[in-house]
Amino acid sequence: MTSLNEEQGMELFISHAFGNANIITNDFLDLSKEIVKACGGLPLSLEVMGGFLCTKHNLELWKDALCKLKAREGLT
Repeated sequence: MTSLNEEQGMELFISHAFGNANIITNDFLDLSKEIVKACGGLPLSLEVMGGFLCTKHNLELWKDALCKLKAREGLT
């Protein structure tokens, strides 16, 4: 299975998490970077997480999802 580099992973995740929205706050951008890292650059994981978070525009929900992802992957 091929993983994406950080730049490619960010591009894929953001396209699914934000669609065509051009305004992304620094807080969401920072969390996006952490999510991409926690997903290990795996395209399907990035698409699923982006799709899950696309309707959730609340930082606390994103932080909670990241914590759960890290716990599941043993990264905490």
